[in-house]
Amino acid sequence: MAKSTKQVQGTNDYSIVSKCSMVQAGYFNDEFIHHFVSKCSRRSPLINIGYYVRATIIDFTLHTFLADVLPQPAQIVSCGAGFDTNYFRLKTSDKLHPAVVYCEVDFPEVVERKSRIIGDTAVLSQAVGVPDDESRHIELKTRQYRLLACDLRQLDNLESTLRLAGVNFSLPTLFLSECAVTYMDEPSSSALIRWVSAKFDRAVFAMYEQVYPEDGFGIVMAKHFESINTPLLSLATFPDLGSQEERYKTRGWSSCVSRSAWDVFINVTDSAERRRAYNLEPFDEMEELHLKCCHYALTIASKGFITSLLNIPFTSPPRIRTEESTHIHWLVRQTDTNIDINRFSHTTTRLSEPNGCLVVGGFGHSSDKKHGRCKEVLLSDKGGVRVLDISFTSEDHRPEVSLDTMHHTCTNLSGTDSAVLYGGRTWPGRPVNARPVVLTLETIGSDPPPESSDNVSLRVVVEVKTPALGGTLPRSRYRHSAVYLVSAVDGTPKNYVVVFGGRTETFQALEDVWILDVCAEEMCRRVEKWPGRDWPRARFSHGATPSSSHTRMFVTGGLCQHLTPLCDVWSFDLATEVWHELSVVMLPRYAHTASVFGGSLILLGGVNTLAGSQPGICIIDVDTSACVEYALPAQDPERPIMLHNHSTVISSDNSTIQVIGGGGNCFSFGTAFNRSGLSLDLRGLLGAS
Repeated sequence: MAKSTKQVQGTNDYSIVSKCSMVQAGYFNDEFIHHFVSKCSRRSPLINIGYYVRATIIDFTLHTFLADVLPQPAQIVSCGAGFDTNYFRLKTSDKLHPAVVYCEVDFPEVVERKSRIIGDTAVLSQAVGVPDDESRHIELKTRQYRLLACDLRQLDNLESTLRLAGVNFSLPTLFLSECAVTYMDEPSSSALIRWVSAKFDRAVFAMYEQVYPEDGFGIVMAKHFESINTPLLSLATFPDLGSQEERYKTRGWSSCVSRSAWDVFINVTDSAERRRAYNLEPFDEMEELHLKCCHYALTIASKGFITSLLNIPFTSPPRIRTEESTHIHWLVRQTDTNIDINRFSHTTTRLSEPNGCLVVGGFGHSSDKKHGRCKEVLLSDKGGVRVLDISFTSEDHRPEVSLDTMHHTCTNLSGTDSAVLYGGRTWPGRPVNARPVVLTLETIGSDPPPESSDNVSLRVVVEVKTPALGGTLPRSRYRHSAVYLVSAVDGTPKNYVVVFGGRTETFQALEDVWILDVCAEEMCRRVEKWPGRDWPRARFSHGATPSSSHTRMFVTGGLCQHLTPLCDVWSFDLATEVWHELSVVMLPRYAHTASVFGGSLILLGGVNTLAGSQPGICIIDVDTSACVEYALPAQDPERPIMLHNHSTVISSDNSTIQVIGGGGNCFSFGTAFNRSGLSLDLRGLLGAS
């Protein structure tokens, strides 16, 4: 057996264990899957939910086809079925009416193993029924079930095997490929698609496989399959939904639609079912779930048969003004230093000159070189990146502070070397830093020379701020925003940190606004939400940034309680404590960053649920609400960049936006960090817009 063929068969073993984990966690009902797994290993919530989405889509496909053909005779041919249990679930739930024959086709080695398991398991043997006489290519044949050994690349052999198994080429037939045909070389897979359309009078082809290999997530996905010697051999030729549809229409199929896994999933489940699934385990990796579901698609092709599977709705992006990215000038810099900033869900805060930026928290490479939450506080300046010593003003406060936090905020008090750390989480549903924490950069020993901080011993002093007796604190949260604003009281400017939104330990989205004054006795005050006044809906993972004058806060996008990406823009005026919505038409997004330069609001990166329309760069004129969207430039496959859960700072000379960190846990493809830093030429970009 060829090595690549053996590796492809290995994907069945990994997949069936992941499906078993998903079932055991309560996402999907399958009472047969444990018979095909010798030992079920628990997968992460992200992988469980991803396989739940996949199982839901395949289940919908099968049930819809069966409803379309009822009560006439029909056939299902599962290509590369592996250890799938779809037949057993349908048969025992009385969904497979007697006139339907279910065939499974796979490599002889896989088929032999499956046949042995069925024969050794009473409940499976009972479901398939009494076998007929076997032949060379028919491992198992009963009245409604056929288990066939065949290489799908050998079409003559496939045809003779199907005919020998009693398949009727005139009956309505569903060909199903669940991440199977995708591993075939492109000429062979395209030949199979053409062969089915030519040989079967009334057919539907349903294929669930990967799409969009050219963005950051797609590159990581494709490289994962290459690394395990199971490359996706048709993906480069048919990379998106449109080319998938064209593939079938030019190979004999009269109708074809291709929909992202996310579009199918939200159209075949209701909000109550999705809420049930999201709440089964602590889960806070929406970015990777949405990206995974935008990089898989269900393609439905038909000929000679009308199927309601063609009616799956399509979520189209809003009508927006888009421009070519020729004016976007990136400077890519490597970050593979002794102490790098390969982390995501962190914060980067610019300090007073010349002290550079403070990097706090996130998930990435720790001092022990293992992946995990980062407890080291970094200083990034002209001299490079270094780890800072930490000291506490009171050791009693040390247990209250989590520097190894994620999805927190760290807001610079302008003109100082102090920043306010607030909120964040360690594990999903476990918020930390409930009280504001002031981090101050200090010199150890002597004052640094005014022109440089190089080679000077520095540390971060940590001080927990406690409200006065009876004072209130905001509800603990993460994925919120906090910006530095200024308000003149009695003619004297005062500095505040304004906190908005976020997510709680019970996964509730928040809509409240709090004004923090870490120097005052009454440290925290909640802004009243008056009846009849405009107010943004509850959200988290939104972007927020102060205006150039630091008197207003702009809030953009985010996720609502139903985990739907938002596409609105709001302005909060600190003096009047009034919200105003800008009339902006832009792509929905969350996990992005927001910056203001002059009169322009710049949104960089993020995630949404629109396959093929992931956010790039958005430029909004805050005076006119005019908006332009730019796609990100083509990526280097050797150094993919994912622009979500990153951080950005504007350079001290206001010439560039510097992107620091970013990445995520890319489903089952591994954890990916941006190994390149980015600088975006501001003046060229804004000149173009």
